[in-house]
Amino acid sequence: HAIDRQAMLKTVVGDTARVLHTQCFPGQFGCTDQGAARYEYNPAKAKACAASLLGKGADIVFTTCDVDFATPVVQEFARAIRKAGAQAARPIT
Repeated sequence: HAIDRQAMLKTVVGDTARVLHTQCFPGQFGCTDQGAARYEYNPAKAKACAASLLGKGADIVFTTCDVDFATPVVQEFARAIRKAGAQAARPIT
């Protein structure tokens, strides 16, 4: 709920891409996004989720592949996570 996927996509990639809800591209053999969870952008829900998780000692950590476009994506994710009231950490890969 913390990630405005459409805005991130436009900022990082431009208008030539679409939001994915899976880890693979639906055009790939064996990949489908049918039944994949979809989370609407909802800052209030994000803050409530972060408060609930962080109260239990959870850390928000994510990893990315080491490619040129990863840095702006990571920066945008981290900004959104901080805006929700949590700390975002990216392990060094």
